[in-house]
Amino acid sequence: MGIRPACVLPEALEGEVAAFSPEYWDRPLYHDVDLAFFKLVGGGQARSGSLLDFLNPFGRTQRNIRRSMGAAKALAIDGNMVGEHKGLKGGLAVLDGSGRAVYTFAEDKFGDHAPHEEILAACDRVKS
Repeated sequence: MGIRPACVLPEALEGEVAAFSPEYWDRPLYHDVDLAFFKLVGGGQARSGSLLDFLNPFGRTQRNIRRSMGAAKALAIDGNMVGEHKGLKGGLAVLDGSGRAVYTFAEDKFGDHAPHEEILAACDRVKS
């Protein structure tokens, strides 16, 4: 069966999805109007972050932004700041064949990523 990645979007702003796909993501895209995915990875609620995190030049959010901007620049990817910026919408779920979540990750600060070794371990559990 294998692993089938998909992208879940919290909002579908005019023109943004077309600009993102298929150039940067050529797999299924889903618009989660009710934020059900984000509630799943957020422990039952769609999580919000603090806009003050953006103002702290020494905090993890600013480190994450600098890291992401550097990676995007290295790959010649143009980004933007379009959309709602209060919700913590970075998350990951690995589901088994029956649709049960065997691993979830929700960002705690804007720009957090799930550890690669945890993702690979969850994928190995699903494949076996």
